[in-house]
Amino acid sequence: MRSSPWTILVLGVLAFAMIAVGMLLTLGRFRSTPAGNRLKLANEIREKFRFDSVRVDRGKEGKHETIFVQYETEVPLYGDTAAMEKEMRDVGILVFEKCEPKDKEEVDRVHVTRHEVRRSGCDRKVLSHEVTVKNPELEKFFE
Repeated sequence: MRSSPWTILVLGVLAFAMIAVGMLLTLGRFRSTPAGNRLKLANEIREKFRFDSVRVDRGKEGKHETIFVQYETEVPLYGDTAAMEKEMRDVGILVFEKCEPKDKEEVDRVHVTRHEVRRSGCDRKVLSHEVTVKNPELEKFFE
């Protein structure tokens, strides 16, 4: 039994359309999840500060509910700790401005880790620096 090329073409187009609709429905559900919100926040941080990559997670650090932000940049600050800390505190403040209202109420702090990548290949060197930024909304209650 031989199929005509038109039958194969029509079946291929129908299969493609069903896959596209399924992907759109799945993507719509993913946007409203906490993981989707963290992904959107990571993209906003990456675009605003022009970092190479950004990762945002949420978890516990000791007894504190914390948002963890890790980012890589190739912009060298050559040990200028004041500039590094200002950049990292700006990232932490942006996280509290852009995060979901539920996270603003529950999260105590943002732990920011900066990975500065120097050179590439075998000579690659990564320098790390960490800062913890407290939630400005919660600090008002404890002052």
